[in-house]
Amino acid sequence: MSATLVLKRDDAVRVIQDLLLELGPQVKIEIQQSNHAITLHARAEGSELIEWAKRIGDRYQNVFERLA
Repeated sequence: MSATLVLKRDDAVRVIQDLLLELGPQVKIEIQQSNHAITLHARAEGSELIEWAKRIGDRYQNVFERLA
């Protein structure tokens, strides 16, 4: 699943916080920065990441549909 959101800074902070909370403490986060882009990658066991992706997909489905 791939999606791009354009948010105000405060809204972006809240979305990132929510996503990190849903990942849980066992998942490591890889942060890549280049020019004006920041990319976050979750690094965990495959099954943990699949379950997380399903939860996020269900939760944000309407947001992604509006962006499409």
